[in-house]
Amino acid sequence: MHSIFLKDMAYRKARVVLTTIGIFVLVALVLLLGGIMNGLRWQARRYFEFTGADIWIAKQRSGGVAVGFSLLNPEYVIPAMRDPGIDQNVPISPLIFAQARPVVHGKETKAVVVGYQIGQLGGPRQEQLSEGRLFTPSAGEYSPEQQLAPAEVVISDIGAFKGLGIGETIEVGGNIFRVVGKVTNLFFVFDTPFLFMDIRSAQDAVLLNSIYVNTFLAKVNTQTRHYVVSPGNESKLTLEQFVSLKERELSQSSIQNLIDNGQVKINDKHAKAKARLHEKEKIEIVRNTPGEVAARLDEFGKQLGLEVRSNQQTIDTILENYVNEPMKAVRFFQVMLWLVAGIIVGLITYATTLEKVQEIGVLKAIGASGAYVMSMTIKQVVLMSVIGLVLGIGMISIAVRVFPIFVLISIPETIAVSIMGLAVCCLGGCLAAWKAVSVDPMIAFRGEI
Repeated sequence: MHSIFLKDMAYRKARVVLTTIGIFVLVALVLLLGGIMNGLRWQARRYFEFTGADIWIAKQRSGGVAVGFSLLNPEYVIPAMRDPGIDQNVPISPLIFAQARPVVHGKETKAVVVGYQIGQLGGPRQEQLSEGRLFTPSAGEYSPEQQLAPAEVVISDIGAFKGLGIGETIEVGGNIFRVVGKVTNLFFVFDTPFLFMDIRSAQDAVLLNSIYVNTFLAKVNTQTRHYVVSPGNESKLTLEQFVSLKERELSQSSIQNLIDNGQVKINDKHAKAKARLHEKEKIEIVRNTPGEVAARLDEFGKQLGLEVRSNQQTIDTILENYVNEPMKAVRFFQVMLWLVAGIIVGLITYATTLEKVQEIGVLKAIGASGAYVMSMTIKQVVLMSVIGLVLGIGMISIAVRVFPIFVLISIPETIAVSIMGLAVCCLGGCLAAWKAVSVDPMIAFRGEI
């Protein structure tokens, strides 16, 4: 009797195939929608994490980089950015970040122009290029009188730029730029490629050769210190007392803030101020974080009309504007797809059960229990669901390679979708299982339902 449910599926293979295909298509669509959202999140974060910057400085109430439009005068900004948390070994870097409509092979396309100074934050280094070289930088230090560099550009190898070779040209803002290098896996949301060029060339192409820039980037010196608890008196202290002993130049309130904000760790784990220390425990104390430095600079910058945000705050703003808000409808559509999946499985399985009430009546008449009849129906639903899930995951894994936009399928999300899909389909099949259990043998023999 253990193989009866398989023989029943073989007998009604048309309905089984139809149900499996329905599950397979719905799972593929759910994974595709989730992959598009994951891809957008990855794209939104990619460049800003790539720059290595911890601090982004923009015009106050401009909306910040990539979301609004900011114009800053370097002569006023750089002297104002003084904070002990800023890494003095990395210069505060001016940056042009502007949407543009370059012309490639006579056709207008989308791109983001990034103007930066080689050796500073904001753009790729030579070793990060996949092909060619970096553009020729402007001579001398950055200043309004600085002469324009040769019209050269490094491009993202994606979209309309993918077919461009080294030496070919692109028109940006009426200027003709020669492609000298390429970089892969670096583009903005909706597969928007980057055009990396010298900052003076970018000013000339997108800002009418003005002296302004869109933003400034800075690096934070975290001043992380490491200690190991000694077997002496230090092992008898609380975490708060230990930090006070080691960081004597800090006030007690500053020490408390360090601990409260999770900047003090014991063996790489956050701990409370009153935690007791033990011998050989490793203590890590981070004196500055990007969030703290950004908050201090932002408070001071308000007087100068500046807005200072950490890299994570900048990414969060971009995600909110480019991904989270526009994709609310997609999330709703995903929920509707799951409801459709449950309804399809439930209706098809229910209709199949109605067709075989006499067979179920015979099984119950010869001694099959209600639990066995229910398990038989559930096994059929589970088997169809698993096959549909495997086919859906397999198809979408292949399809994303040729999909016209960037799609990122994550393993955790795939596992979650599989579990959720199996649960929804099983819930849909429970109605049919309940109907199967409620069949009375005598009524079934008379052909009644």
